[in-house]
Amino acid sequence: MSGEQCLRKWNKLVQKYNEVEDNNKRTGRANKDWKYMDSIAECMGDSPNVNPAYTFDTLSSSPSPSACSLETTNDDNEDVTSDDDQNKDVKKPVTRKQKRKSNLSASEMLSFLKDYSEKREKAEEKKVELLREMPEEKPQFFSQFLEVMKKKQLTMRELLLMFVRALC
Repeated sequence: MSGEQCLRKWNKLVQKYNEVEDNNKRTGRANKDWKYMDSIAECMGDSPNVNPAYTFDTLSSSPSPSACSLETTNDDNEDVTSDDDQNKDVKKPVTRKQKRKSNLSASEMLSFLKDYSEKREKAEEKKVELLREMPEEKPQFFSQFLEVMKKKQLTMRELLLMFVRALC
């Protein structure tokens, strides 16, 4: 096994670990279990890749003044110090409920439902019509069936007679 293969395997294990961790942290989901969870947790520990020390709020469309002040400037090579006001803006991860995206607009959905109900009504009408016609067609069907059977019987009789005459 090469070093590159080993690295890829490790990255896949970490990815699976993160997936299970994220799932188990979310509410409303069943906890996932993974047989390597404890082993990878020992190796990862409190790695910032898994459990970041700080997270920033990304819900607002424009950066807040405190978020801008956290950026470092390379002109003066000064370290940015944080005061109590800046620490208030650092927040824990916020889980947002994701809205279900609809591919159809309301009018498209209504027209679809209307068309669907019309098609169902037509299909039901056809079924009812066929059920009404069945008792009327039943005697006609059986009479045609009897005629066919009689013709077959006659031909069978004729064949038997011809066979018997040929033998004699």
